[in-house]
Amino acid sequence: MPTSSIHSFDRLILRFLKERQFHLEAVEEIDAIFKKHGISTMAHREGNGLLGTTTMRVAAAGTQKSTKTTDRKRGRRTTYKETSSEFITNLLKGKSLTTAEINAAWKKERKGTADNNLTAMFKAKQIKRTANKDGRGSSYSIA
Repeated sequence: MPTSSIHSFDRLILRFLKERQFHLEAVEEIDAIFKKHGISTMAHREGNGLLGTTTMRVAAAGTQKSTKTTDRKRGRRTTYKETSSEFITNLLKGKSLTTAEINAAWKKERKGTADNNLTAMFKAKQIKRTANKDGRGSSYSIA
C-alpha cells in the first residue's frame, strides 16, 4: 500500500472519530433534556429496532402509561356477549331489514359494519338476501 493512501486512510479514520465524538456529545445532551422532562430514552430496542412514535408522545405527555412498546397490546379484538351471527339473527327474527338498518343497529353496539358477516351468512344459507326494489342495497331475512 503506498504511503499516500495510508495517510489518507489515517485522516479518514481521524475524521470519523471526531464525528463520532460529536454525535456522542449530542446524544448525551438529548438524554439530559429527556431526563429533565421525564421522558424515557428507551435505550433497549426490541423488534425491528424502530421506536414507536406513540410511546414517545405518551412519555412526553407525562401520563402514567408504560413507555415500552412491548407493554401495549396492539390489535386486540373486542369481545361481545353474542357472536356476530347471533347478533344478526336476533335482529332479523320475524322481520326483514335492509343493509343500512342492520349496519345502523350494528354500529350502536360494535365497531365497523356488518357487511362481511352478512355476506358470509348469506353464502352459508343462514339468511336470505333480496335485491332492494327502490335502488341500492339489499333486504335480509331469516332463511
